Amino acid sequence: MTNQNIQPLSTIDPDEIRHFTNHSQSWWDEQGQFRILHRMNPLRVEFIRENLKAEGILDLQGLSILDVGCGGGLLCEPLARLGANVTGIDATAPNIDTAKKHADAMGLSIDYQCTTAEELVAQGQKFDVVISYEVIEHVAHPGAFIAALTKLANPNGHLFLSTLNRTPQSYLFGILAAEYILGWAPKGTHQWNKFISPQELSRLLE
Repeated sequence: MTNQNIQPLSTIDPDEIRHFTNHSQSWWDEQGQFRILHRMNPLRVEFIRENLKAEGILDLQGLSILDVGCGGGLLCEPLARLGANVTGIDATAPNIDTAKKHADAMGLSIDYQCTTAEELVAQGQKFDVVISYEVIEHVAHPGAFIAALTKLANPNGHLFLSTLNRTPQSYLFGILAAEYILGWAPKGTHQWNKFISPQELSRLLE
């Protein structure tokens, strides 16, 4: 007999929550520990827009977009300025507090929630676009995380993922250089053994 009350596998890694809690006030410091994300942000937004245009979606006006693992809201804000109805979720409460305060100061209406992808799945929520950039390498169960993301997208929806490939170069540049030499990310942000190769990500998606 199947147990209908089985709870979904939690993707939260408590160590990751503690790490990002310690740095939650730094998200909007463009010269601080997340400055590389500020520099990457225009490219990320343009990548999303160009790929949606290729699918016949010429602008973001009225599009429902979910940013999973939104941090302080760095990607949510420019998407909201382009007319999208943006929801940003993060399992780290101080990150959501930072995101809400900054959006309020900018006069932007963004639905920020301290929750997880699997909790939104349980609520039956769906979005036109689901985005999760540099998050899967921080979760406890990547397969369950991917499954939740795909369930959150509408039948004709779009899923955008980005993560670090597990290569010697990613260890040298993504950890040693970025965290310990250049200070582009807080020390301890990444664990090389949790990086995911394109082949592994493809298998998870399949």
